[in-house]
Amino acid sequence: MKKILVSGISFYEIEGVATLFKSIEFSVECKDIRIATGNFDLIIAALSSVPLNGWGKYINLLYNLRRNTSGKIIILTPKKLNKLKLLAQLGVVNCGYMKPDDLRKNLFLHLNEYESSHSHISVVFSKSHIKLLHRIKTNSLIRRKNICVTKDSTEYYYRRDLIKRAGVNHLLTLFSAQLDEVIIIGNDIH
Repeated sequence: MKKILVSGISFYEIEGVATLFKSIEFSVECKDIRIATGNFDLIIAALSSVPLNGWGKYINLLYNLRRNTSGKIIILTPKKLNKLKLLAQLGVVNCGYMKPDDLRKNLFLHLNEYESSHSHISVVFSKSHIKLLHRIKTNSLIRRKNICVTKDSTEYYYRRDLIKRAGVNHLLTLFSAQLDEVIIIGNDIH
């Protein structure tokens, strides 16, 4: 019998996800993400009900969860963060907003494919990306007088590349979820 941990912040989300597995007779434990420990076959971090604003602060909790437990991790996120690449070191990122049957199928699919697709490669941001984040945060994006014509040297290129590397669609999503803090720290909070 597979041992599964469903962890998160919201009691309702934790219980809802756990119910998907209890109906198939898995051994399921439900714990708050801040106190979860142990060895499991699968760990589901249910954070899709957490508001997008400030979501980045839960990344520290995910790294603590990784340190305190062992097993494959699937992270359920809000819709706008379902392609978040900043969590690639921890496990598989999946949108938690779907019908229960679809979510169950998706979780089983990830459980079976986890070993072949899991990557431990971290996302790397250049000094130019970090400088851009600082300029945006301090509202000091001033048009440079000597703009080069290559795409690699423009602010627009770095903005587009920044959101592409982070795995979000817009800078607004990146800043409202406070993912900029994770990037500035160097994505080395684990």
